[in-house]
Amino acid sequence: MGRTWPAAAMLDPVANTLDLRAPFDAKRAARVESAMRSTGVSLSDLGYFDNMLTADAAARRKKHAFMLRVFDAATLLARARSAVSWVAISS
Repeated sequence: MGRTWPAAAMLDPVANTLDLRAPFDAKRAARVESAMRSTGVSLSDLGYFDNMLTADAAARRKKHAFMLRVFDAATLLARARSAVSWVAISS
């Protein structure tokens, strides 16, 4: 007997992810805010979950830099909305 997944679990994972491979700037934040307003969608939080304790120093630096992009995106979005807490983003 196969497992039945709820419909929400079958959603496209890219549709609920901010692409932070490039820096998130005020122009992109305004675009996200506009899309959320026009669709009635809200953002509750941003999150980044990765192994920051890797022994590879270069990989650690890359992960740390990406984490700072998440913080920058949260800050820009929080300026437009009065509060942003932490949507899961994985690299």
